[in-house]
Amino acid sequence: MTDIEKIKNFIKYISANSKKNAQGKIRMDFTVIRKLVADDPDTAIAVVRLYCKMAKNDPAYSQFAWMVAGAYQNVFDDDVLMITVQQAQKK
Repeated sequence: MTDIEKIKNFIKYISANSKKNAQGKIRMDFTVIRKLVADDPDTAIAVVRLYCKMAKNDPAYSQFAWMVAGAYQNVFDDDVLMITVQQAQKK
C-alpha cells in the first residue's frame, strides 16, 4: 500500500467513526484513534500535517489534528505532534 493510500484509509476510518453532536461538534472515539496511531505512527504524523494544512482553509480540520496528535502523545508519550498543531495554528 502506498503512503497516499495509507493516509486515505486512516482518514476514512476516522470519518467513519466520527459523529456530530447536537451542537455541531464532531465526536470521535478516542480508543479508535489511539489504535490507529499505535498501529501506524508514521501515517498518523502525515495525517496531522495534512490536517494542519487543510485547517488553513477550514478550521474544522484543527479538531481532527488535535485528536490525532493527542492520541499520539498518549500512545508514545511524545508531544511532537501537539507542538506541530500548535505552531500551525499560530501561522
